[in-house]
Amino acid sequence: MKTSLVSLVAGAIGALCLGPTYADQFTWTYEGSVIGLNTVDGGHGTLTTGTTPVTGLGGATGYLVTNFTGQWNGLQINFLPPDSFAENSNVLYNDFSGPNGLLLDPGGIAFELSNGVLMSLIGCGDTF
Repeated sequence: MKTSLVSLVAGAIGALCLGPTYADQFTWTYEGSVIGLNTVDGGHGTLTTGTTPVTGLGGATGYLVTNFTGQWNGLQINFLPPDSFAENSNVLYNDFSGPNGLLLDPGGIAFELSNGVLMSLIGCGDTF
């Protein structure tokens, strides 16, 4: 089974500004490179969070992603539960309050593509 980790870059997920007590459904888009590969990948879809705040890394508050749908490079996405791949947390942090001021932590959101490849959108570094 192939695996990949994808680092999010500025503007990768659109319209994901969460207020401190608000959770909902968001449209996401991504275009960027895969860590360790010289390719450009892209995806789009819908991300849904729960309504109960959760405490993530470093005590930061976020919401558990309960569904993540769409396509990645034209392949269907199958959302994976927390701790399924690369220590994914599936937590979306409030207002860039996650580790290093990011929306996602290093575990990120994990999913499997319809061709069996495991992927993870992650937050890393000091930018997003």
